[in-house]
Amino acid sequence: MRRVKSWLCLLITLHLISFPASQIQANKLPVVRVQLKWHHKFQFAGFYAAINQGYFKAEGLHVELMPGSRDITPAYIVANGEAEFGVGNSTLLLERQQGYPVVAVASVFQHSPSVIIARRDDAIQSVKNLEHRTLMAEPHSAELLAYLILAGVNINTINLTPHTGQVSALDKDTLYQADAMTAFMSDDPYAANRAGIPYQIFSPRDIGLDFYGDTLFTSESYANQHPEKVIAMRNALLKGWRYALQNRNTMISLIMEKYAPELDSFYLNAEAQATTDLIAASYIDPGYMSLQRWQRIAGIFQSAGLLPDNFSLDGFMFREQQAAIPGVIIHSLVWSGLITLLASIAAWRFYIQKQNSEHRAERLSEETEQLLQLRQNQMAMAEVATTIAHEMNQPLAAIKNYARAAINFSRRQHINPQKLNETLYHLIHQAEMASDIVRQTRCQLDQQDYPQQPIDLQIIIRESIQLCLFNARRNNIDLIFSCHQDQAVIIGNDIQLKQMLVNLIGNAVEALSDHHTPSPAVHLTLSATGKHYIIRVQDNGPGLECTDRVFSTQFTTKHSALGMGLPICRSIAEMHQGGIRAENRDTGGAEFTISLPVHSSPVRLFPPVSHQSA
Repeated sequence: MRRVKSWLCLLITLHLISFPASQIQANKLPVVRVQLKWHHKFQFAGFYAAINQGYFKAEGLHVELMPGSRDITPAYIVANGEAEFGVGNSTLLLERQQGYPVVAVASVFQHSPSVIIARRDDAIQSVKNLEHRTLMAEPHSAELLAYLILAGVNINTINLTPHTGQVSALDKDTLYQADAMTAFMSDDPYAANRAGIPYQIFSPRDIGLDFYGDTLFTSESYANQHPEKVIAMRNALLKGWRYALQNRNTMISLIMEKYAPELDSFYLNAEAQATTDLIAASYIDPGYMSLQRWQRIAGIFQSAGLLPDNFSLDGFMFREQQAAIPGVIIHSLVWSGLITLLASIAAWRFYIQKQNSEHRAERLSEETEQLLQLRQNQMAMAEVATTIAHEMNQPLAAIKNYARAAINFSRRQHINPQKLNETLYHLIHQAEMASDIVRQTRCQLDQQDYPQQPIDLQIIIRESIQLCLFNARRNNIDLIFSCHQDQAVIIGNDIQLKQMLVNLIGNAVEALSDHHTPSPAVHLTLSATGKHYIIRVQDNGPGLECTDRVFSTQFTTKHSALGMGLPICRSIAEMHQGGIRAENRDTGGAEFTISLPVHSSPVRLFPPVSHQSA
């Protein structure tokens, strides 16, 4: 047996010696080109890490990166054989439908960074207000096109202009070259902040559209001919991304030194943080993708009319079972007939083990998808529970305060019936509001439409002030309302609108009470501009820390807050075909501006009786 092993080792050694040294080197380090989708920045840090740390070399690859630009379509470059790999996004589905034989290998970004950034304007309160306005758009932004269509925007009314790549196009000093632009959440908001340009963000995720972001892909022919290189490329890249996410400062220094010296550390730090959020590595392994989610994304494009209903995902995702036995082993088997039998037995055992491994991998993938779906369901349930908890806090706190006041009135020697009745009325009113909140939440869970009717905003504002009056007076804060409208009628839901205003007034009262502002006051104004009514809620408190993030879910600067109030306000405004924005006043304090569409035809209102004016 030892003699047989010795002969086998000798044969293999002689066979390998028969290869020229240059051929062995070529087989060890084949050159693979990667077409990036944009210029060098932290967005591609995983590639830089894999090169710098030798991960590609360890997998037997010599990788060359090709920077992208607005005029380059990575799918075209890869399909034409000008690069072996490319970085794309969810529009790979559309490009495959168009005839580019692309194959998705790994989705590095679990969420797409593509958003629309619009300049701050009272007339642009929601994405629907982009109709009849100028949108600076770049190619490969089909995700945002689907978003606009499914958000009810008539895209034929939008004036599309070529993208300049500069957020300064939204600046008033450029005479507003554009009202909005397609952008990347990972870096464009930072650029706008740095340039001092007021902006607002409209994201597909606002209406539940969640696309994959940066995805490594190759061509069908390359995947079929070189599956082992595809696996090697994927493994090394994902290892590079794990390193990059754990060593951000090291990667930022490397990018500034070698790849993008024109970028500074502040820019790259901001991009790195946003990129980390998009990759979502804290709860899912980088590169993970599932057929079910690609099917859901394809369904979004189909709903928007961008993909045919009969579109098939067959062959779109790279499967590891495409891997073949490396060519050098095949050559060895052909060259040496003496080891054919032994190699066949070994290969058969390897095949059986590999089949079992693939079955386990498929089961693991299904289990992972089920776990992700369970996590999403849990997150949705948690969000609903958090919403209820947040919205119930206001009426429950008011009920407690009014109940205490009623007890105090009843204990006095000379009871004032009017004061006691008034307090009990407010207590009942708050209890009714809590009941309404529960009923509206059930409508949301059952996906029912909220009841809407003609409403006078003056009455809604006065009743909202009344609901916050007790807490304001307890903290010596004035609530002031001024209106120059005889009647301000919209079509809406009175409970939701009061929820929105009570949230905003309550936040202002809380900020003022914590800050000990001299002569604290909350000013509410109602005015009309064209086809919209404008409600402003202003205070003279400390102002807002992060105006660009206040409407993000679970973002809060309060230790005991849930971070749900302002996202709820934004949802209510948008459900009424309006919008809301936040900013700091030049004179100090915060200002929230709500825009709601005017009801065009005259309406006779029978408003509820208001027992006490604000």
